[in-house]
Amino acid sequence: MKFVASLLFTFIPTIVAQNGPPAEALVERMEYADADGAALVGFLSMPEGASAESPVPAIVIIPDWNNVDDYEKLRATMIAQELGWASFAADIYGAECETGVPDDMRGTLAGTYRNENPDLFLQRIAAAVDQVAAMPEIDSSKIALVGYCFGGSGVLMFAIDDSAINDNVAAVVSFHGGLGPHVFDHRNVSSTMEGGDMIKPEILVLSGGNDDASSDIQTLEMTLDNSTNLWEITRYWGIEHAWTVWGGDAYNEWADIRSWESMVEFLQEVFNETSFEYSPMGVDGVEAVDYTDATDGKALRGYLAQPNASMYVTPSPAVIIIPNWDGVNTYEQERAKLLSELGYVAFAADIYGADLQNDLSQDVRIEQSSLYRANNVSLFVSRMQTAIDLVKSYDFVDSENVAMMGYCFGGTGVVQYAFMGMDGVKVVGAFHGNFEEAFLPAIEGPIVPYTMILSGGNDGQHGNQTLVEMMLNNGTAEWEISRWSGVDHGFTEWESDAYNLNADYRSWSAFLTAMGEKMATPVRAGDAESPVAAPTDEAPTEGVAPAPTEGSAPTQGSGSSYLQSGAISSCLVLLLSMTWM
Repeated sequence: MKFVASLLFTFIPTIVAQNGPPAEALVERMEYADADGAALVGFLSMPEGASAESPVPAIVIIPDWNNVDDYEKLRATMIAQELGWASFAADIYGAECETGVPDDMRGTLAGTYRNENPDLFLQRIAAAVDQVAAMPEIDSSKIALVGYCFGGSGVLMFAIDDSAINDNVAAVVSFHGGLGPHVFDHRNVSSTMEGGDMIKPEILVLSGGNDDASSDIQTLEMTLDNSTNLWEITRYWGIEHAWTVWGGDAYNEWADIRSWESMVEFLQEVFNETSFEYSPMGVDGVEAVDYTDATDGKALRGYLAQPNASMYVTPSPAVIIIPNWDGVNTYEQERAKLLSELGYVAFAADIYGADLQNDLSQDVRIEQSSLYRANNVSLFVSRMQTAIDLVKSYDFVDSENVAMMGYCFGGTGVVQYAFMGMDGVKVVGAFHGNFEEAFLPAIEGPIVPYTMILSGGNDGQHGNQTLVEMMLNNGTAEWEISRWSGVDHGFTEWESDAYNLNADYRSWSAFLTAMGEKMATPVRAGDAESPVAAPTDEAPTEGVAPAPTEGSAPTQGSGSSYLQSGAISSCLVLLLSMTWM
């Protein structure tokens, strides 16, 4: 099923997470061979209904350094049962290791394939891809590689190695793969597409903040840029290596769920199961609100958008929007309107003053933005806190559940707010902010809000990520950083040449998901205890399905599904009006 969504963005239910693997692995053992005839044993999980007449996408799982065991078989089962894609757990070490790999041999074997003989590693991956692509039930144009740990390194090596590129591989996803030099320091990496017709896979890298060095991430970004791959990299704060391994010492339920959700959403796009169109929306119902700053008495004018009172329960959670450098104007009002359609009270805050909102000259923009983010950060913080206090004073706002987001200049501001030790909101989201060292104030106490940084890979204003991560860690922050290749500064601004629909979609989705985890989310009137409804073949009526009322990380459950109701939900799509086909 494919949908085309028009008008801005909204929720649809996709990944609704619950802890735990399936009760049992439902896989078929398959013998196959690599190009040299070496015997291999993989395990296939095929979804119900797959056939030559109705082929499905496929995921080839490249295992961790244990080779294929119950972990990969269970992941394959999840993919087939819950996503409707075939999944094949691939053998790397050979059939002789089917019964297990001794603990004292894992490092030796992994090093042999990853470091000493990467050609053999890539050959084994290619053998699995060829095995799957030949199956009549598989749509061979929609195959992705998903790798864990050792396999996470392997899929990246495969994606950037010109000699290994396989026309059937559309994308690769790396979970806690080693991202050091062994990933790209082998001879076949180049920055050219020989013959001009080579299509390299899109790449999603999911990395723990305590696993890979941020310097390795920066090096990887440069390598991926040079190798012409499209990429997305997300880093999760405080997460150790092997966070997805159920029962392991490093297992982190939250990161497992978030990364799985990100993978599914990413692959749904790659497989063309979702597509998006943009058309602007108006600002009907957005009201001007005059108020004054608590510090200097400056006359300010913000813009308030409320959800439809007949559709959503009040009081509602709220989001403060901090504008970009051209002042609070139509763009921020449209974003506020968008959030109100999702059930949030949204307030586009004024920073410069009621007299400086529209058609500002370049000189005024430079003067005003420099005044606040560079010369008087305390006043900038006061402007934000004044807006927060105003919104919390409304009786239709749930004052315990407020978030703040900012664009460009405003993206810098919301991070400065967090760095200054302020605690008026639960989540801050910075969209293409400027994080050069000059704009990073000293940490003043613990960083309280969950802090998201969402930047373009071509945005020089992103700053030194190593420094940013270090400061976030010094402030004991919970943080998340995502970047997208080929994406410039201002990628969310609809009328800008820099606008990038994919990055806008993915970043907005990530922010909504974070709010769903860290604070209560909007509740539909008459549906306070109901989970998010599943999509149907009928076109949705106007409005959106609510996320669950409790948005914290899920508790231990007896179910086996990452697709059951009751925890993280919400894939973002482009607002309300959807056509299903």
